[in-house]
Order: sequence, then structure tokens, then C-alpha cells
Amino acid sequence: MNYKNILCPIDFTENMGSIIEIAISQCIPNGKITFFNYLETIDYEKESINFEKDTEFINSRKEEMEALVLQYKSINPNITFKYEMTFDNNISGEIKHLADLHNIDLIVMATHGRSGINKLFMGSIAEEVIEAVNCPVLIKKI
Repeated sequence: MNYKNILCPIDFTENMGSIIEIAISQCIPNGKITFFNYLETIDYEKESINFEKDTEFINSRKEEMEALVLQYKSINPNITFKYEMTFDNNISGEIKHLADLHNIDLIVMATHGRSGINKLFMGSIAEEVIEAVNCPVLIKKI
């Protein structure tokens, strides 16, 4: 089964390409893939001295996201690629929001596959997403 609107959370790690390729393989012609990236920044109000550093990082990440969209669009001209970024540290909540906003019918994401005590303390964004959204979630353990 292939999907029309896919959300693909990415984190610019070495495994990102394989997650994107899975999303592409699940997308119908003339479908859309939205890349999603969480930006961890310094709190502007508390650390205003770091504002320039954060602004530089944000602008750099926007450029990376735009380059990623262009790269995959050139290889897959029959798919529309877009991106979303957030600073909200409720990543699973933001993924749910985007899934609802963009009528997402599949989420393709990676998980680090933590188990035991690490999972207890760190939680699992993938698990939270599965519980929160109303569409299928395809997860690849990295």
C-alpha cells in the first residue's frame, strides 16, 4: 500500500538517508513528503547573549532543509517535498499536530531502540507518536 501524504521526522544523523528512502518507497506518484526537524536551541529569554548563535544555527538548518528538499526533488520529480521545523521540545505532540494539519496518512521515522532502564527514564518518542496519531507509523530501528 502506498500513501499520498507522508511525514518523515529527520535528525541529520548518518541514518537519515535510509529513513527518507523508506518514505519515498511508500509514496504514490504526485504524493507529498514533509520532512520534520526539531531544533534544540538555547532559551532566548534566559540566555539572550546566545541569541546570535541560535539565529546562526536556525538559519543554517533552514538552508540544510531547503537543500535536502531540492536534492530529493531532483531525484524524484513526481513527489512534492516540503519541510517543517519546530523548537517545541514536545516532539511527539508536534508530530501529532503536523499529522493533523497536513492530513498525513503515514509517518516514517527512526527509533534508537532503547530498552530497559534507558527507556524508562528517556521515554520513547516513537512510542508516544504511535499512541497519539490516527495514522500508521512505520518505524525503523537504528
